[in-house]
Amino acid sequence: MTTTAAVTTGERASVREDLVTVLCGTIMISGLAIDGWAHKNVIDTLEGFFTPTTLSSTWVTA
Repeated sequence: MTTTAAVTTGERASVREDLVTVLCGTIMISGLAIDGWAHKNVIDTLEGFFTPTTLSSTWVTA
């Protein structure tokens, strides 16, 4: 039994849209890595779960 899916041809993303997507993804992953580092190394000196990097990386990626 073989099923086939309908293929629709639509507009492809432009190079500019691809670069914006890559930039946003890079910022989000970098913020995640920095926040993880802060939770591993700085959380002992702060009282509470939220570090300054948590707040800054949340605002940058939002």
